[in-house]
Amino acid sequence: MQPLDVDNVNSYAYAEGLIPKNICNEIVAYGKNLNKEIASTSDKNINNLVRKGQVAWIEPVNEFTKEIYSNLTTVVEELNNRYFNFNLYGFQGDIQFTEYIKDGDFYTKHLDKMFERPIRKLSIVVQLSDPNEYKGSELLLHLGSAPDKMPNTQGTVIAFPSYVLHEVTPLLSGERYSLVAWITGESFK
Repeated sequence: MQPLDVDNVNSYAYAEGLIPKNICNEIVAYGKNLNKEIASTSDKNINNLVRKGQVAWIEPVNEFTKEIYSNLTTVVEELNNRYFNFNLYGFQGDIQFTEYIKDGDFYTKHLDKMFERPIRKLSIVVQLSDPNEYKGSELLLHLGSAPDKMPNTQGTVIAFPSYVLHEVTPLLSGERYSLVAWITGESFK
């Protein structure tokens, strides 16, 4: 009989207030000027019963956006090495700038990992808004009988395996902005 390895994959990890407030505000200002699209699901389906909000895509095309990618890469590597130890390649597509700005904007329970699509191993959320500027719009991870509410301190970076069920509750007032990224890697084995 072979000895059993200890499972060292955490359900989530976060670094609170990691991104300085002024940088968060600069990202929000940059994101607000991007071309927006109605938020859709992974199959490009627009369904207001599943998701409501707007998104734009941040590409690494200038010094500012390249720095966002570089800094986020460093954070992801550190969180992954400490809490997940996944074999990762890098970003799966561009970074998503997400707006929850109308009352009721939300994203119901879902997984980021998809069958027969590019492999998403790690999901990343960066809280860009000051939590005093909005109500609702909470990121919840469903890991057991009660959801785990993620911290919403401005500048917090949250990472979780893309197979974890999660949601964003309806916005009650104010505006909430975040970055979302997916990190790819080799197949789980």
